[in-house]
Amino acid sequence: MRGTLPRDRQREIETYFPRAIERLEKAYPAWAVGFLGSKAKTSSALRELWDGWHLLCEANLALIESEACWAWYSDFRNPPSGTLAKYFCVYFLDDAALRLGASCGHMLLALRKHMGFKPAKGRGRVSTLVKTIVALERIAPRPRALPWLRSLNSSRAWQQCSEYRHCWTHNSRPAIAGLGPIITSKGLDSAGDSVGFGFGTEQPAEWTVEELRPVFRDGYSALLPVYLKVIKLMSPDHKSLRAVEPMLNPRKNHVLPL
Repeated sequence: MRGTLPRDRQREIETYFPRAIERLEKAYPAWAVGFLGSKAKTSSALRELWDGWHLLCEANLALIESEACWAWYSDFRNPPSGTLAKYFCVYFLDDAALRLGASCGHMLLALRKHMGFKPAKGRGRVSTLVKTIVALERIAPRPRALPWLRSLNSSRAWQQCSEYRHCWTHNSRPAIAGLGPIITSKGLDSAGDSVGFGFGTEQPAEWTVEELRPVFRDGYSALLPVYLKVIKLMSPDHKSLRAVEPMLNPRKNHVLPL
């Protein structure tokens, strides 16, 4: 789909995202020892944590590739193509949207299985993150994970990531400026069919690619440190967890060698 970027540009792109993938091979031994045992909930929690970590690493790769495609088709392809730059960038951003949401879901389920509580009930459209926060607020003393989840929930970028994913998976794909005719839907009728269609280039776009890029970058950066803290919480005594300690320092950039 794209050619090879100059080495310095590739490294520049990779510094946008706190590294997850470089710790992937080192993470499993650290987690496994703390979860081996006879209790079913420990192995089940580990499975959720591990699956979510894979999804988070895959979201990292999708975000890097979205920026690489944007750079290639905008600056290095001959001739450049703004339309292709937007198309391939959004293609990988969409992939990241699904994986970030699923990663968070696995993390929350792992935490619930590890601590042995159920999410709070809620009416209407209430996210699993909010239900988990409400459940933790009812536990005394207040669990260590509560402020981490509150911080994630209050992140504007994470809220926008979640809204984008929800709109796409439960209603219609958000309209992106510059990617052909825009079709909007006002909602669903009682039979589940879309109503209130708008069609054509005059319809207002919900997003521009330029707006989406930092939203997903910052949303990923909001989830990663919370995930790492949950890992430490669930297996606090294992010395191999020191491998992920540097990733909790936001001042450091972790670049995967090419």
